[in-house]
Amino acid sequence: MNFDKMRKLISVAILAFMLGVITTDMRLFFPYGLFQLSKLGFEEIRSKLSGELPWYLHRTERDTRVDVIDRNAVQPGLSLVTGLGPHNHSQASVIDVDGNVIHNWQLNWRELWPDATHVDQHIEETTRPFTHGVKLMDNGDLVFSLEYAGLFRVNPCGDVVWRFARMTHHSIHIDEQGALWTLGLDYVDSEPEELPSYQAGYYDFSILKLSTDGELMHEWRLFDVLRQNNLESLMYMSSNKRGVPVLIGDTLHPNDVKIFPSTMKPGVFQPGDIMISMRNVHTIAVFDPNMKVKKVFTGSFVRQHDPDFIDGNTISVFDNYTHTYNSQAPFSRIVHLSTESYQPLIRYQGSQSTPFFSHIMGKHEQLQNGNLLITEAVTGRAFELKGNEIVWQFYNVLPQGLIGFIDEVQRLGPQFNQAFFNQAVERCMVNEDK
Repeated sequence: MNFDKMRKLISVAILAFMLGVITTDMRLFFPYGLFQLSKLGFEEIRSKLSGELPWYLHRTERDTRVDVIDRNAVQPGLSLVTGLGPHNHSQASVIDVDGNVIHNWQLNWRELWPDATHVDQHIEETTRPFTHGVKLMDNGDLVFSLEYAGLFRVNPCGDVVWRFARMTHHSIHIDEQGALWTLGLDYVDSEPEELPSYQAGYYDFSILKLSTDGELMHEWRLFDVLRQNNLESLMYMSSNKRGVPVLIGDTLHPNDVKIFPSTMKPGVFQPGDIMISMRNVHTIAVFDPNMKVKKVFTGSFVRQHDPDFIDGNTISVFDNYTHTYNSQAPFSRIVHLSTESYQPLIRYQGSQSTPFFSHIMGKHEQLQNGNLLITEAVTGRAFELKGNEIVWQFYNVLPQGLIGFIDEVQRLGPQFNQAFFNQAVERCMVNEDK
């Protein structure tokens, strides 16, 4: 690194420190976008000096993004890829089987919501607003959460259709009636009377149901669900001090919500039931809309993500298996769990010869042809399995020999093709001209 560049980076780092003092200690207003920019400058100089990269970047010698190992075995269709883009903010891209980009959205928080006031200062200072939860609508609009920063709907041209001013995160699900389900939180800087041992600075979690117009239809407070069903122990698992619970911050970390559909064979689970994943307490719970819990899964996975219903008695889980992090060959798993047993059925897991591990995040999707599409988020990789054989894989290769994390790779239905996106862009451009 030359002297001039180093001097500039040091200047940015000093500015970041000063802004941190001003906005945090003195609690004065400062534009979030500029504060984030200076904070990123500090992260850059720290990375440059240490030679380390932040968790969402990895070095690579790859110069191609896609490997097609068995073209005939791949589930047909375009793929929606969301994650870190080349400009250090999120992007969403529609690609074909060979990795050619069909359509792209640049999802820059500072441009999408430059005057936001709903994000708590603590969240602003500790979280990067990457995409986490994305769905493509039938008309080509994109609905997505920027982590802890808000829910958005943008058209194919990237114009904002609506914004939902809550600190949403992690997951978006569309039910059979077309309603949007996501997760929200509030940062509470006082001690609550109804939550003994919770301290100022805890997250109050919620499940949100919205219309496709971005209007809130219903809200379930997660603490209320647990207390109503005598599951308070889950609220006190993640922190203690000398045997006395001291709860603060992100105690439960809900990371997914799903609704049981009428198209599946019912059992213990019935149409309309709600499934919630709570990572920090290694627990998945299913309850009905009246908040009566039907089943709690815990103990068979470690810091899990993305549970899906398979039928009325079975779920599939992305088991991060995070405790293997420091082992010689860490691995994650995809497991099936039954309401009748705690014994997991291992659908797929990584090994030394076939690495698969994401210590945080991660998604999986059962495809129509029976294949399994897995997003290994932290490594910036997704791969499609036929049985246990990889038939297709994608890497989020960025400039300068880097790979960026990905939130998810989703296989799109046959209605989404090149002509569809061309026509969708034409429609929104015509509307702009009007």
